Amino acid sequence: MMIQTTQQTMTLPPRPGRTAAPIERRIADLLQVNHRGRERALARRALVAATGISDREVRVVIASLVTTHGCPIGASPTGGYYWIDDPEELRKESVALTKKIGSLARRVRALVGGDEAARLLGQMDLGDQPRMNANEPFDRAQGRRESNETNHV
Repeated sequence: MMIQTTQQTMTLPPRPGRTAAPIERRIADLLQVNHRGRERALARRALVAATGISDREVRVVIASLVTTHGCPIGASPTGGYYWIDDPEELRKESVALTKKIGSLARRVRALVGGDEAARLLGQMDLGDQPRMNANEPFDRAQGRRESNETNHV
């Protein structure tokens, strides 16, 4: 799917059989054009104000853009979102998310005990395929990993 802006035309990363909602396209456009890189992160409050949707809806849309549409969107420690612009940012975001997974797993273990936590965590399914494979070349122009998929969002 092509997104028209006053600055440039861009394509959301391809995802077979998935169409982005207008609010998803709007937020992806805003981040990709104006908020590339962690240093230019857009505060979630500002994103709420710019879009007119709730804080919760912003978080749901961001999650969908990343997990459903494969958009390389990072979250800054100060509560902002940005379009991941280079391999080092992608690595840092991956490390931060991995640490969060570990922290959440420790909380599950504390709540239900080691055996039950192992059973529950052993059942986790992280999805059909990696969205941003570290072995794929990084496309700086789109701020994402290159892909061989041909269907567009």
